[in-house]
Amino acid sequence: MSRNYKFYNPEGIYFISFAVIEWLYVFTRKEYKNIIIDSLHYCQKEKGLEIFAWCIMTIHIHLIFRSIKKTKPELLIGDFKRFTSKAIVNAIINNPKESNKLINEKINYIHNNPVTIFSTNVSHNIKTFALIK
Repeated sequence: MSRNYKFYNPEGIYFISFAVIEWLYVFTRKEYKNIIIDSLHYCQKEKGLEIFAWCIMTIHIHLIFRSIKKTKPELLIGDFKRFTSKAIVNAIINNPKESNKLINEKINYIHNNPVTIFSTNVSHNIKTFALIK
């Protein structure tokens, strides 16, 4: 989610749209959309973000906003995007539905299993099975 916006009037109302890098379908799960919504609420309460309209789609977000606490709009949006992107990446990594951790464990188990079984009985087969990995 990166783009350099030009905000010429600090008190102005702006329409911005930002997309996920490589247009990946990230905002398909409710928990990821909730991270965005929670971040927007936080920015409203703590950073002076006034939101007029917003829309979350599967690969991008539209937002009409202004800054009401003398915070530069580019800093406000930069903070929002930085925090939100880290939170979403964290959620994806820690989500068992998304993470490859379990799959990688099972692949390693499958690859190493023949080596473990045959290591005591057939030593010349160890190299053959290890090459599969």
